[in-house]
Amino acid sequence: MAAASVERDIYAVLSDIRDVLDVTMESEWKQTFSRYENLLRRSVDDAAARQRIIREMLRLYGGMNSFNDLVLQDSRGARPENAELDRLRHELHGKLIEFLE
Repeated sequence: MAAASVERDIYAVLSDIRDVLDVTMESEWKQTFSRYENLLRRSVDDAAARQRIIREMLRLYGGMNSFNDLVLQDSRGARPENAELDRLRHELHGKLIEFLE
């Protein structure tokens, strides 16, 4: 897949993730993804910077309190949006890897 297409996919998934996080009031994670999208958009002419940003985004997936650890829940347990977030989380990870290849 062409790099421009993968990049469009990344922006689309980031937008979908932010929408889910907005509905579930996860403002800190929403801000994190907004910040990364803004960084990517500002580095459009700097391939090295874009790769660095993508690698930083991949680091969100590891360690304690990582994006992988986020579970959308309320007093009744996991929220219905959690399944959608999980799907988007995996999709974004795949697109980030694809961008670096």
